[in-house]
Amino acid sequence: ELHLGRCNIYNAGLSALARHLAPACGNLCLLTLDWCSLTPGCGSDLASIVRQLPGLEKLWLNDNQLDNSDVRLILSGLSSQHYTHRRLQDLRINENRFDDGISGDVVKLFQARRECEQQMHVSEGDTAELLPTLDIWVKGENTTLSLLQSVAQASVLSSDVIRLGISCASGSAVFQEDVASVVAERGSLLYSLFTDADIVRFAEWLSSDRDLKFVSLAHNRLTDAGARFLSRPGLATNNTLQVLALECNKIRLGGVVAILESVALKDSNVHVSEFASNPVFASADVNDGDYQLLLSVLPKCCSLRYLGLDGTCLTDSIAMDVFLSVKHLPQLAVVAMANNNLSDKVASALCETAEASGTLKCVRLSGNRITDNGVRKLLLSAAVMAMDGVWLKDNPCSPSLLQPPLLNAVVFFSYDSLCAQFQD
Repeated sequence: ELHLGRCNIYNAGLSALARHLAPACGNLCLLTLDWCSLTPGCGSDLASIVRQLPGLEKLWLNDNQLDNSDVRLILSGLSSQHYTHRRLQDLRINENRFDDGISGDVVKLFQARRECEQQMHVSEGDTAELLPTLDIWVKGENTTLSLLQSVAQASVLSSDVIRLGISCASGSAVFQEDVASVVAERGSLLYSLFTDADIVRFAEWLSSDRDLKFVSLAHNRLTDAGARFLSRPGLATNNTLQVLALECNKIRLGGVVAILESVALKDSNVHVSEFASNPVFASADVNDGDYQLLLSVLPKCCSLRYLGLDGTCLTDSIAMDVFLSVKHLPQLAVVAMANNNLSDKVASALCETAEASGTLKCVRLSGNRITDNGVRKLLLSAAVMAMDGVWLKDNPCSPSLLQPPLLNAVVFFSYDSLCAQFQD
């Protein structure tokens, strides 16, 4: 694995990498070049690198400034018949400067994969291995609905996942049932720019018999009205959906309650509900009736394993009420409450919840007001409960408390190491 993400290597550094990549690196399976300040004109170097790494499984090029010509060269390198990347599973070229002009090249990549798999069946018969699922992120700064149409109609392998962004200069892209059906019926993730008006049709479509497990409507313009449309009939009648991501919208408490009421239904199979960066608990807007409904519906969400409330304007009292409501959920493994200005009181309450629950494996509390006292309690409780991790970055605590080890602001630990640190 070679991780160069966020290193600002610029085009000059990329060119050096292309020239000096040793033959021994042909076994490289992961290459991250996201956030590297790559600008237009670096496509030939990227294509050269790709051709030297036939065993690539993951290639991240997101959040640079690649244009259409750069992306075309990269996709051509990946779909070339001589360099078919059979192991490729995760390709991220999103958040660059390309537009719909790359749609034909994306289609060629999928077609090359399909042809490769057919050739393998011809030469190897029933013993031929299926190509792994390809998870491709192709949301560009200027992509529109036509990109979705082109890719959705391509000969995509049944297991491939397409993460697509839709945006229109004039506003929302109206949901098109026929296009979305092609994508979702192949088990794909539909990631689009929706407003409340678009959600009405999407919810009706979702309520029909769809074998869809993952829906992300993040970074959109949804409000409580859109959340209510989505919850009924969409979520209320779909028992295959497992992950619902609604972060970075404009959903308040009423919308969250509507979603959770559908999650609480007997046949629901939703494991993950992500509401991060929504103004859910903005103080001036919290309705007492909705609040009481929230506390009554949370204990009924028995399928829930992940509850995401990062950056939702939580207060200490609300967070502690939420802990009381979820502590007996049979599958809850992750609680995320980062960036909420929470204090040591919440840390203590979370410790009690973890011990009462017995299922909690990870807590996210970065960006709060937790001091040394709260951190000590959290780490001790985490050690006793054999948790997998605690996120504590950007809290006013002593850095020494987070050693050892510290990895990307996530404290991962073993029972023995923590008990040794706090044995007194």
